[in-house]
Amino acid sequence: MHAYIFDIDGTLARSNDLDERLFARAIEEVLGVKGISTDWASYSETTDEAITRELIDMHRASKDADALVASTRSRFIEMVRADLADLQRTITPVAGVPQVLDLLADREGASVAMATGGWPESAKLKLETVGVDYNRHHLSTCADHPHRYAIIQHALARIGRGIDGAVYFGDGIWDARASRRLGIGFVGIAAEPGKRERLEAEGVTVILDGFGDIGEVVDAAERALSIASA
Repeated sequence: MHAYIFDIDGTLARSNDLDERLFARAIEEVLGVKGISTDWASYSETTDEAITRELIDMHRASKDADALVASTRSRFIEMVRADLADLQRTITPVAGVPQVLDLLADREGASVAMATGGWPESAKLKLETVGVDYNRHHLSTCADHPHRYAIIQHALARIGRGIDGAVYFGDGIWDARASRRLGIGFVGIAAEPGKRERLEAEGVTVILDGFGDIGEVVDAAERALSIASA
């Protein structure tokens, strides 16, 4: 069985701008920290849970970290829900979404999952907005583990046994690094400006602009598997 695993932000949904705006605002409101870096690659681990805890360690170490994380998470989800209710600011699907997930899941010997560094509440809101049925496909988030490579492992475990090849689709260099650490295939998604250049600088050679052609998606996955197994 082949496992096709997808990141969400910047991969299935054009939602990176939303995250940058609202995550920074939630951190400012809850932690009182202004002007945090939204270069997520600058953090030791690129997930909502891990970034929040890193910022707490940096700025509010004397406080109850778990309570601060819970407050930040709650405020962020509240902001995301309100933002997505405003039709003028709705996120949009990357080309080929959600059809690509169903087409891959319908292939014999294939399974589909999503593994995101976001919290489950925001992940589900974004997936609903772009028309993805998260009840049909396995979903793993930073609530399952704060480290991205472990989130992908969690998704693989939920798929079960009999996997003879796994490919992760993502838009971030942290996605490429997590895939490399796990020894699985990686397909870069360059649906937003500047992504292709950053992925290429990271050494990613299999890159798609979107999922409009299922044949190209499957071919890219096969090439990524070949590279990972070389």
